[in-house]
Amino acid sequence: MFEWFSGKKTYLVALVTFIVGGLEALGGAGVIDWQTPSWLYATLGSLGLLALRAGVKKIETNND
Repeated sequence: MFEWFSGKKTYLVALVTFIVGGLEALGGAGVIDWQTPSWLYATLGSLGLLALRAGVKKIETNND
């Protein structure tokens, strides 16, 4: 099941961050009632860095 995520984790985190940012912009403009928790961006950033590091590690092992 998780094989589908291979090579797509960074893009998935970026997409979720984009959606959350859009919701926050709409909430700030008064279009919808949305407030982004402060911990959410830190969590998404950490997940993005973990996915990016996993990709770098995969390339390192393929070149050896």
